[in-house]
Amino acid sequence: MGALERGSLGAHSRYVDAEVVYPDPASQPAAFVDAVETAAEAKEYFAVIPTRDDTTTAIARHKDHLDATGTLAGVEDWSRFRRVADKARTVALAADLSVPVPETWTPESPDAVAAIADEISYPVLVKPRSKHVADDQGRLYTHEISDRDYAHSPADLRSTYERLATADPGMRATPPLVQAVVDGDTATTVGVADDGELVATFQELRLRTTPHSGGSSTLIRGIHDDQMRAYADELVAELGWTGPIQVEFMRSQEDCYLIEINGRYWGRSRWRRPRASTSRGSTSACWRASGRQSTAAPTGASSSSDCCTAT
Repeated sequence: MGALERGSLGAHSRYVDAEVVYPDPASQPAAFVDAVETAAEAKEYFAVIPTRDDTTTAIARHKDHLDATGTLAGVEDWSRFRRVADKARTVALAADLSVPVPETWTPESPDAVAAIADEISYPVLVKPRSKHVADDQGRLYTHEISDRDYAHSPADLRSTYERLATADPGMRATPPLVQAVVDGDTATTVGVADDGELVATFQELRLRTTPHSGGSSTLIRGIHDDQMRAYADELVAELGWTGPIQVEFMRSQEDCYLIEINGRYWGRSRWRRPRASTSRGSTSACWRASGRQSTAAPTGASSSSDCCTAT
């Protein structure tokens, strides 16, 4: 079990036999990867499994370092990961498919925002391209969407964009995007994919979030939506994705509009698995999710093989 400091909650589990303390992956991504690599070399871990946006981003960016140790990294390749981590890239991905997305603009400067401010319909949302935006050195800066990020007029858009675009070095390096607001309910298709095919899925409707304007789910309901599943299948196939994935939509009366894709482990990928629908055994898919170069558990390995979880 890896954590920022000793005595983390997870380290007290009876299933954890060692604790690895690492530097902050957001402010010291290179040092974090070095610490995980050193731990992997010191003990024959089967896999390193990051569970947060910052740990997943840092490990995906330096996945080749861990691959060299013989320990599998439970993340996608950086080229694929960037297509889901960066919302502008995700919108471009969907634009080449049949998947609907809210109208989206990617201005690179306040002047570019001013040029569209009087031409678009309101309200719109000004949002970072990722929850963790990197600066030129790879340091990550966290951004949570709030009510302040919604613009209801041209003047409101200009001021909101300028505030976010200058918030920190990460936002200055990667300016936010502007997206039309779609009325509806947030719904997701979550699951595990194997080489571009979803092999275990669960669909949910978000009933309550914290904060209300958009955040973590605090109450959800399981649903079945064939159209949403078809869109998720199309996206996963185009990505050629292997591993856990969450495809989030705004579900309106007209259609399901893609909002974002999360390519990492999260709470519902663990707790919802017992109710997941499977097209074939999900155990083998979970092995594959730990590393694209391996299609089965190592010889002699079992489900109790050692893993280091970066929480």
